[in-house]
Amino acid sequence: MPLTNKEERNLRAFNAAHQFLREFNLNWYPIDPIEIINKKAPKWKVASVEDLASILDVTETEAIAALLRGSKDGVTHYAIENEQYLIWLNADDAISFSRFRWTAMHEIGHIYLGHFTDNKVSYITENNPDIPPDEYEQLEKEANIFAGEVLASKWVMRSLDIFDENQIAEICGIEDTYALVQYQKATAGYEYEPPNVTVTKRRFALFKEEIGICKSLDDLRFPSFGTTNKAIAKLPKPIVSFLRKSGICHFCGGDHNNPNANFCIYCGAALKMDATKKTAPCGHINNGRAAYCEECGQKVIKIRRGYCAESEDEI
Repeated sequence: MPLTNKEERNLRAFNAAHQFLREFNLNWYPIDPIEIINKKAPKWKVASVEDLASILDVTETEAIAALLRGSKDGVTHYAIENEQYLIWLNADDAISFSRFRWTAMHEIGHIYLGHFTDNKVSYITENNPDIPPDEYEQLEKEANIFAGEVLASKWVMRSLDIFDENQIAEICGIEDTYALVQYQKATAGYEYEPPNVTVTKRRFALFKEEIGICKSLDDLRFPSFGTTNKAIAKLPKPIVSFLRKSGICHFCGGDHNNPNANFCIYCGAALKMDATKKTAPCGHINNGRAAYCEECGQKVIKIRRGYCAESEDEI
């Protein structure tokens, strides 16, 4: 039975977004709704307005008017007889990919939240006579809450220490308008953290992890987020052998977790007799405290794992 209280419905949309992240095993930004549709939802299909125009043998403008019912970005058609959802998306030059991404997730939100089945409609647009104006407005709000929390969770953004909407737009691949909304939500005051949020933050733990990666800035996905750690100054002279401790650099006193390290991650000093500093980055991943690579001795870039590659399998 559909909820009638708008605040309850908005909360349901928020909770559904976190359930969706778990159900579809999503833990990396940017999230690609088209990949989700194509690989994980057999009852959901996606096609472009260009495809629709070709099928109907009409112009794209005529296709928008005929089937998208005036919606510029896209619309979903629900076939009640076989419970099939066909998502038509406008992919012409007027729609940026970031807006395309948002529109796709917005339409998924309508499906996932049960808007079609609850309202017994085959499409959701402003001019659908079976949907009262105030109900249409609420359905749109819920779908936007869902899309925003899936594509750029305000809670994950908070834990990434985001400081403006442009960073959200860059990391999550969404338009500045939507990124600003998520930024405002991420920087608002909250009295407590919902349990489902705690689970989501754990899911994105690897994405958020700070590392020291031995690569050049040009090889990183988001080089603007790269910084460097300040090197620890070396001691006036190395610690004498009888005072040395295992796991401690005898050139700067920095502690090491890796007994097999070739170089000190704090001062860059060679820890082994045969260790030779390389002339180019080796790609090794060090912990977030590192100023130098423990493998090759090169300076490293401090950055989050998710800012280096498009999936956890790439690094």
